[in-house]
Amino acid sequence: MALVDPSHHLSIRKQSEVLNIPRSSFYYKPVGESIENLDLMETMDRLFTEDTTLGVIGMQDELRERGLFI
Repeated sequence: MALVDPSHHLSIRKQSEVLNIPRSSFYYKPVGESIENLDLMETMDRLFTEDTTLGVIGMQDELRERGLFI
């Protein structure tokens, strides 16, 4: 159940004031991750799970060898 209910008899402004939350948080709609980013994160997770000693440079090298440029 959402904290702010647009069908409630109190206005969104008043509900936000009563709850002490910014009104903008009611209107904010999160944007999901892109398919490309999800694929990259999955690859990085797999690489790091296989070799936990990979640092930043090692991860960059592994990704570059697979044709992924970051």
